[in-house]
Amino acid sequence: MSIKISNKKKLMSLSISGDLTIYTANEYRDSILEKFSAEKNIEIDLAEVEEIDSSGLQLLAAMNKEITSHGCEMQLVSVSDVVIDALETSCLINDFKCSKQEN
Repeated sequence: MSIKISNKKKLMSLSISGDLTIYTANEYRDSILEKFSAEKNIEIDLAEVEEIDSSGLQLLAAMNKEITSHGCEMQLVSVSDVVIDALETSCLINDFKCSKQEN
């Protein structure tokens, strides 16, 4: 599990690798909230996510709701097949702006 965060003027970029599950979601949430700024759009790279469960999906949904409530946008980029499958299975795929990982 790792998260890399970089802040630019109007964009916060996150790169998450490893598992996004009940065992890691709280740690990710805490790391992200420490750096969150209501004035920035957020881009989350999920190319290296190997496993995601309902807690990981819940974290993404809560982040999306919080960010959009501040008039900003959240985009999922380079989304791994595992995450795409979970979003489709849970009928959440249309709730996010996302681009699939290039092979």
